[in-house]
Amino acid sequence: SQSNPYNSGVGYTDNTGYTSGYIPANSDLVIEVSFYNSCGTPSYTQNFSTTNANLSLGTITLPAAATATASGTLTDCNGQPVTNGYVVVQYNVGPVFRYPVDATGAYQFSTPLCGTNAVVNIVGVDLSSQQQSGGLTYTMISGANNIGNIQACGIATTQFVNITINGTAYSFTAPVDSIYMSGQGTNQHAVIGAFEINGNDWMNMAVGWTNVALNSQQPMYYFQTSHLPDSTSNPSQNTWVTITEFGSIGEFVSGNFSGTFIGPPPANTPYAITCSFRVRRVF
Repeated sequence: SQSNPYNSGVGYTDNTGYTSGYIPANSDLVIEVSFYNSCGTPSYTQNFSTTNANLSLGTITLPAAATATASGTLTDCNGQPVTNGYVVVQYNVGPVFRYPVDATGAYQFSTPLCGTNAVVNIVGVDLSSQQQSGGLTYTMISGANNIGNIQACGIATTQFVNITINGTAYSFTAPVDSIYMSGQGTNQHAVIGAFEINGNDWMNMAVGWTNVALNSQQPMYYFQTSHLPDSTSNPSQNTWVTITEFGSIGEFVSGNFSGTFIGPPPANTPYAITCSFRVRRVF
């Protein structure tokens, strides 16, 4: 709303740049286009008014100075073009996107900018060999950016969460299941989780992230899974996660823990839980 900026809604574009949604009728409104929530100033602003009929604003073109395009190629361990793969692009330690390669191993993507540039972390993934590159930090500027060649080689892309609860084993494995890391370190912890893409089972856990490093011991805050009848369990005593792999952003973090967890009252049911995991690091 033009008169009340706190009366607002948010919509996200799809991979074609299209977005839609409900808006108030017979109102004076303003649309602002920003790159997620990471820009302090919108890249585009337009005032418009509504009636009681549907409204199309047509194609919105962002200013050239506020956009960037990037291109490059992806090769495998033998220097041949990757034809079954993608690049993972993370913006300013924030949103993460995947862009596929074509039949020649080439990739291309466009993005809005916050200000005059955007710092991105780029990883190339070869799905056929299950190998990837290390993270490449690149500062994108307005206009064309030639990233060059990325070799998807040297780092296995395996991701999993293996759990044992009172002697019964459960497993989540990508890409059949979704394995993720979230939280951005907020409140000094990370959430590591997994869920079945074609099922109902899931898990997540909060791990302390202060001073995390290879071979460090990180505190476990909670553990949740659909495999527990009361869902949420907290450690009965100090339970520590041992970090056994700690790659750069875009690479992987692995760890394991073992401990007794107590379900919520009034049952306070104890569970003996062991867990090992490997997940792509996003912060």
